[in-house]
Amino acid sequence: MKNAKRWPEIYVDVKFLQREDIINKVVRVDKTTYNINFEHPVLGQTVEVYDLIYEHKLLCVRSVYPIEMQDADGIETCKDYYNNFLLDGEETYLEYYNEEVGYFLLSRNITEVPLEW
Repeated sequence: MKNAKRWPEIYVDVKFLQREDIINKVVRVDKTTYNINFEHPVLGQTVEVYDLIYEHKLLCVRSVYPIEMQDADGIETCKDYYNNFLLDGEETYLEYYNEEVGYFLLSRNITEVPLEW
């Protein structure tokens, strides 16, 4: 998989986990995965799933579940926000629909690739 495209990702400092002003709940799923339920300033109630990159003290967004924006227009707004506003027009996050949970966004980077600095 040497030639696989690496899409840009969204990274936040682990200090984000201490944001009591917007975070409602943090669930550590396993050694490196966190589910964070928070009040997003643009999208309202949102759950983001993060991978911890311990050596750099960063969290990387892997998927987004917009609780309040669960229709086709809402998910399009979410996708536009993550891809165009945060990532300058890249298409890292794609929409998915699951009958049981609704719409969510998922990163195109599904393989584990080391973070380059």
